[in-house]
Amino acid sequence: MELSIVCGTNRGLYGKLKRRFKNNSRVHVLGYVEDISLLMDSADLYLTKPGGISVSEAALKGLPMVFVDAVAGCELHNMDFFISRGAARTASPPFKLAALCTELLGDEAALEAMSQSLLHFKGLRAAEAVCGRVEADCYENQTARGAV
Repeated sequence: MELSIVCGTNRGLYGKLKRRFKNNSRVHVLGYVEDISLLMDSADLYLTKPGGISVSEAALKGLPMVFVDAVAGCELHNMDFFISRGAARTASPPFKLAALCTELLGDEAALEAMSQSLLHFKGLRAAEAVCGRVEADCYENQTARGAV
């Protein structure tokens, strides 16, 4: 098993983790990366906050996710959405989160089921659906006001 950790622009975390894992050749600590898509392509499981960009990119790739540290609001909605569809999981406290990741990485059937759940979204044309709904609402509002 190999672990790639992307710290982004968090230099403090990057330094701390580099020191902690300096003698472990299976742990790769990275700072800001521009090729996150390639890292996702090589991953079996993605441990992440459920932010919109992260989960959208992972969903398009069919990359199973484990969520950590969701922030109230949009991230909680994203977390609930993907978990309720079997595409992601979460656990707390951290030792249970680690156990969940280890369990999933040893269960190819579970990872495949999560991946298939995510790939279901790939064919959806969400932007068109949103635009169609906005157009319909605008038309209804104009009709109600007698503007059409």
